[in-house]
Amino acid sequence: MAFTKDLVLSGQHCDEQNKRGCCINYSLIEEACKPCTGTFRDNCSDEPCKEGHYRFGCQSKCNCSTLQQQCGIFNGCTNLTAEKETLQDDQTECSGFHIAISILSILLVISVGVNIFWCCLLSRFRLPL
Repeated sequence: MAFTKDLVLSGQHCDEQNKRGCCINYSLIEEACKPCTGTFRDNCSDEPCKEGHYRFGCQSKCNCSTLQQQCGIFNGCTNLTAEKETLQDDQTECSGFHIAISILSILLVISVGVNIFWCCLLSRFRLPL
């Protein structure tokens, strides 16, 4: 049975260590073995959780209650409607900004055109000195 210094201190042990001296489903981060969240196996780098599983070593199973929920690898079931509303709000703000910039650009072009027209018109009717 293999032990790691960080896990032994907390009273835990593991049957198998990864290449960095941590238990499987743990990764060596800043000189400490930290649990894998959203990933699993050796050093937390093998692969993300399979669909329907999440959290430490992908050992928790999602049981999302509605179609408006999705299983995330870190927090489990999350509401899609809240994410969509936030995305729609951001898109609305962005669209409003683009519309305002477009209108201001058109007004600027019209203003420059009118000024050029008046300058040309007035230069034709100038009286010689």
